[in-house]
Amino acid sequence: MEIKIFISSILYLILFQEAGGRKHRKRTEIRIINQADANVKVHCQSIQLDQKDKFLGPNESMHYKFHDIDRGNLHHWCDAYGLFDFFETFDIYGNEAPTKRNQTW
Repeated sequence: MEIKIFISSILYLILFQEAGGRKHRKRTEIRIINQADANVKVHCQSIQLDQKDKFLGPNESMHYKFHDIDRGNLHHWCDAYGLFDFFETFDIYGNEAPTKRNQTW
């Protein structure tokens, strides 16, 4: 009987922490604008999200929204590919990310 109460209390504690964590998820919008005079291919991803490749012409933009579910897992990045072996990786969240709210590379 005591074991059932103990296991029930542990399960309740785990469920309570999971429900509390979902209250803190934050909706984030990512907007990418190609200001170069060439076409680029953009691929954005995180540990939980993997966007399809998007091709952007000069002065075209893309945007999408996602929810940050894991509070401790704030790593989101995008890769940009272009002609003549152009390649750039930029962090939106993570160790390499800038601290400003609106970020420009």
